Amino acid sequence: MWRKKLSTFCLAILLLLSACGGPEQETVELGYELTPLELPEGESIAAIERGLMVMRVRHPVQDGSRDYYNTYYAVPVDGGEKTEYPELEGLRLSNVHLDPEGRLWASYVREDAHVIVSRAPSGGLEEYTLQDFGFPEDAWLTTYQPDDYGRLGVCTFEEFRLIDLETMEVLHSEPTEQFVNLALDAHGELVLYSAAEGDSDVTRRGLRIWKPGGEELRFDENWGVFDGGGGYDLYLLPYSTEEQSVYGLDLETGEREELFDVLSLGLYRISLPCALDDGSFIFNGWTGSSESSSAWYRLYPAEAREVETLTLATLEPGAAAPAVSAFNQRSPDVKISLRDYSEIGIDALITEIGAGNMPDILDLTGLPAERYAAAGLLLDLYPLLDADPDIERGDLFPALLAALETDGHLYSIPTGYYLVAVCGNPETIALTEGLTLAEADAAVRAAGFGSLFWRQLSRDMALRYGLLLGNFADYDAGTARFTDGDFAELLEYAATLPEEAASAAEWPTELYEGGQAVCLTGIYTIEDFASLKVYLGGEVALTPLFSEQGRYVAELMGGYAITSACENTAAAWDFLRTYLGLEPRTRPYEDGLPLNIAAYESSIETP
Repeated sequence: MWRKKLSTFCLAILLLLSACGGPEQETVELGYELTPLELPEGESIAAIERGLMVMRVRHPVQDGSRDYYNTYYAVPVDGGEKTEYPELEGLRLSNVHLDPEGRLWASYVREDAHVIVSRAPSGGLEEYTLQDFGFPEDAWLTTYQPDDYGRLGVCTFEEFRLIDLETMEVLHSEPTEQFVNLALDAHGELVLYSAAEGDSDVTRRGLRIWKPGGEELRFDENWGVFDGGGGYDLYLLPYSTEEQSVYGLDLETGEREELFDVLSLGLYRISLPCALDDGSFIFNGWTGSSESSSAWYRLYPAEAREVETLTLATLEPGAAAPAVSAFNQRSPDVKISLRDYSEIGIDALITEIGAGNMPDILDLTGLPAERYAAAGLLLDLYPLLDADPDIERGDLFPALLAALETDGHLYSIPTGYYLVAVCGNPETIALTEGLTLAEADAAVRAAGFGSLFWRQLSRDMALRYGLLLGNFADYDAGTARFTDGDFAELLEYAATLPEEAASAAEWPTELYEGGQAVCLTGIYTIEDFASLKVYLGGEVALTPLFSEQGRYVAELMGGYAITSACENTAAAWDFLRTYLGLEPRTRPYEDGLPLNIAAYESSIETP
């Protein structure tokens, strides 16, 4: 009884907080205008420095092979006369830089050794090896950069050296315990930076910045560092896609100023931001998570204007960011900002919700959705769906829609779903069709296999899927059949299974060697069938999880809800409805199969 009273009390508190409403609708000022850069076909940007773009032109070799060679030229960012670099034809250059005299610097690998090449404005090349700068024979170049004062900074895995290019004297050297990179501050002086700890994308933690021989400036965040200019000593960009904002840095005070948020521009992430003297930026940007969605953009300062901002709270910002960036790109007057709880955790999110600090849109992954719906914190989405001129209930799979309902109401929209199926060679699958889990296990053991799933299927997984497929409870009729033989058989079979499933690195060996007859697999796209053939080394067949009904299990992915605190439900619905439409899935493994019947049928059509 006390539990029921406590639950009622908690719901009453949540209802009271929701009645008080969430925070007032936020507005932000956008003072930039994003414009795509139109690059000629076959050309890419090798460097942007000193108001010039160094362009790399890729030419196919006319011999029927897939080989190519490169040519290079420079052009002012605002248009003008080209400077050709015929001496560089055929070289595959990296680390391209320009110094104040107009000299082009680059590096390439020749016979397993790095060569730094310098091309004067009047033409002609000079080449340097690491040994020219006094490094040992086994040294390996990691990066280099010229500064504005006739010096060249050179980094290997073991050492940094500052070289006077006129005298070739080593002006300064220091060991490099971690991978060190270089940038130019706004005064044209070299700055070194590296992770504060760790030396890989997985282990790196924090950031340290220092000038040769100077004191370090340290930050806890993982940042990329980019050349200064335009009023700031340097620019910072987080490595994480969960929080993509560009900051200006004052090296003397260590203060950072956020300049623009990438998601508000309608981009998923950016790289290589370059600040120009007119206050604009050029960078490579992505509208989605695939590499094919990248393009170059120029961001111009513009008159600030207020736009409405909706907040989306999530524990998985990386999964939400592509859809948020797509919404922000097409919506000029309303933007969505992410409230990221991935690091501080689900307890912090639940606490804020309990305190009435509700977002406009809530990712329900891992949250007590039914409790929040019962407390009135979530909106019923059916009125918004029924009022939508382009999508209706009949466009969506009825079984999936019914699975999302709570007492006839729709409180969330998943990004999609995937099908859980049993996969194996056709002969083995034929042995198991129409059988229960226990019967199928006995059949494959009789055929000489060690077991049905080995340790890929855990005890709780078998019980969950068995309860889903066994029709043991009829919620509409209020009846159950947990005392008959089928349920007892399920319990007996589950008791033979391990408490924890084997990892994806373990069970394939058992499958190949015959200890495991079939495997569980998730089907996200039609391409998965071809992948399974390669993975299993031959023809494959699929069957539903074992039950008398022969039904597949659909695992819903994610779930976005509109909260009662949201004042602009039309804009919030405009975001959610993208998961119900006909748009093709560019991220099938992140978003799953579409709920829209026509979109699903289109996705499984073979070319």
